[in-house]
Amino acid sequence: MVLESTVMNWQGWLAGRAFGGLGIGCMRKLIPRPLRLSENIRTNLSTEAFVPIYVAETAPVALRGAVMLSYLFWFVFGQLVGNVALQRVSQTSPLEYKIPIFSQWGMIGLMFILYIFLPETPAWCVKTGRMDMARRMTRRLYRGVKNFDEERYLHIIRLTLDHEKAEAERTGSLKWYAPLLGINRVSRGL
Repeated sequence: MVLESTVMNWQGWLAGRAFGGLGIGCMRKLIPRPLRLSENIRTNLSTEAFVPIYVAETAPVALRGAVMLSYLFWFVFGQLVGNVALQRVSQTSPLEYKIPIFSQWGMIGLMFILYIFLPETPAWCVKTGRMDMARRMTRRLYRGVKNFDEERYLHIIRLTLDHEKAEAERTGSLKWYAPLLGINRVSRGL
C-alpha cells in the first residue's frame, strides 16, 4: 500500500497492486494455524488472512457461522464501496484518484487500535503453554454462557493441538513449505 500511495504513474500503481496481491495470496496459503493475531500485526502482515482464523478460534460455536458470514459480507461490501468510489472519482476528477487509496490508511489505523484490545485466542495460549492466560481469555470470551465448562473446552483444544502435531509429524508437514504440497506431494499452491 505504501507503493500505491507514493507512485505517480499507472505502472508503479500496478506494481504496488501486484505486490499487495502476491503478499495476500501467500498469506492465505502459508498462514500458520493456530496463531496469535497481535504478534502477526507487529510483523506488519495483512489482516485479511488472519481475521477468519481468529474468528474461528474465538467465536462461540453457536455463533461461528453467522460471524464468519458477517465478516465475508462486510469484506465484499467494502470491495464494492471501494470500486464505486474509484469509479466516481474517475468520472468527476480523474487526477484525484489517490484519495480513495489514502483513505485506506485511516482504516489501518483504526484496525490497529482495535487489535490492541482483542483477546488472545485460547488455542494460542494453550499451544504456548500459557494455561493461566488461556483460562483468562476463555472466561473473557465465554462470559455469560450458562453451563460453560472451561476446563473441558481447554482440554479439547489441547487434544486438537496434540492431534494436529502428531499428524504433521506423521506426514512430514512440519516444514514452512508444507502447505504448498498435497498429500501426494504434488504442488497445489501454485
